[in-house]
Amino acid sequence: MKEFEEKLQTLQWSPELERSAIDHYLDMVNTGSTQHIGSDGSTCKDRIERYANWGGYIYETIQLRKSETLEDHARNVVLEWVVDSFPGRNNRKNVMLKDHRHFAVVAGPHPSGCYSYIALFASKLRSKNLDLQNFEELETQEKQNAECSDEEKEGLES
Repeated sequence: MKEFEEKLQTLQWSPELERSAIDHYLDMVNTGSTQHIGSDGSTCKDRIERYANWGGYIYETIQLRKSETLEDHARNVVLEWVVDSFPGRNNRKNVMLKDHRHFAVVAGPHPSGCYSYIALFASKLRSKNLDLQNFEELETQEKQNAECSDEEKEGLES
């Protein structure tokens, strides 16, 4: 398999991609849609950009499967993404892209009676929210500022 000979990178779970996928999943459930475009006209790119800045590549794949249980068929969905039976092998080519570093998968029941699986992948991602370390540093600084006298506060603010 020459197209996949280059070493794939380890993927990291992304809460930002997860939130993006949840947004689309909830929209699909509320509208009954099975498409990549949201009821508000949003694309995968739009939904990701609500939570993160990205660079390189982004990719969304959606699958609907009739199944008895979510768990029984999650494995089969992943296998279908990797052992893609569609002409051109687009899912496999995109899911196995060596530049992907971040991912998230959301799954749940769909009004059609199927289970919906949404996976998002991204090469480069930077959260628009403060990360935990920066939040803790900011919180510590705010506590220190609260303990300062008015004169010290003026010195910190300038």
